[in-house]
Amino acid sequence: AKHPCRPGEHRQRLAPIGRRDRRTRGRQCRLHIDQNLAVEIPRPADHPWASQDVALRPQLAMRVCYYWIFRLEERYFAGNFAGALEAAAHVGGRRWTLRSTLEEAEYDFYAALAHAASADAASPTQREEHLESLREHHRRMAFWAGNCPDNFAHREALIGAEIARLQGRLLEAESLYEQALQQAGKHGFVQCEAIASELAGKYHAARGLRTVADAYLLNARRCHERWGAVAKVRQLDGRYPHLRTLAAPTSLAATINRPLAQLDVETVDKAAQTLSSEVG
Repeated sequence: AKHPCRPGEHRQRLAPIGRRDRRTRGRQCRLHIDQNLAVEIPRPADHPWASQDVALRPQLAMRVCYYWIFRLEERYFAGNFAGALEAAAHVGGRRWTLRSTLEEAEYDFYAALAHAASADAASPTQREEHLESLREHHRRMAFWAGNCPDNFAHREALIGAEIARLQGRLLEAESLYEQALQQAGKHGFVQCEAIASELAGKYHAARGLRTVADAYLLNARRCHERWGAVAKVRQLDGRYPHLRTLAAPTSLAATINRPLAQLDVETVDKAAQTLSSEVG
């Protein structure tokens, strides 16, 4: 298989991500997501060092970027799209530090989705600005997908689906949503399958196709349940209460029913704390 590298930059080679690596990276992201959605528990404030001028301490630039990429991801999952774009802005000018790491692809993916979500309620001028950013993120993701489709083709398809939706190319959007979730499921990216399913569900619900929408949203709920994202499942149940009656009981149900204050969230902010201690 081909391997991803950024055009004209450091050409680091990456093989398709193994399932063990996927689980490790996914667990870190899931823990942060569960904290950011746990509204009964105070959310952690951003660490002051993450907003410092890295031009004075360039050795910190990569760590700062990683920190804001985590914040970008968790804020997107929480539905805080303005906050997600704020986090993405901290990364944009420093992305050179990522050197074609997986976090660079994470940045492009979640920043693109945050722009797509923000475009819905934007003014015509702002909408076009969001679309322009979307096209740029899509261009970069397409390059990654061309070199390693196992890892990135589903992400390219999902960003493409959102662009098609915003531009009114409805049949193309439908096809790309389905392509994204199928590819994500095939290669073990359960969180991306969940995102694609939720976005496809929202798309069909907006068109009044409730039966189709429910099928996608139920799959999104099941994927988040498989991923172990308790707070995200609870968020979906709050937005679409009827999904819970459609879902078969699982061992995670007892956890979902517990008050969030009783959940073990002490390890949720571990990555950010680690970064802070390392640079202190």
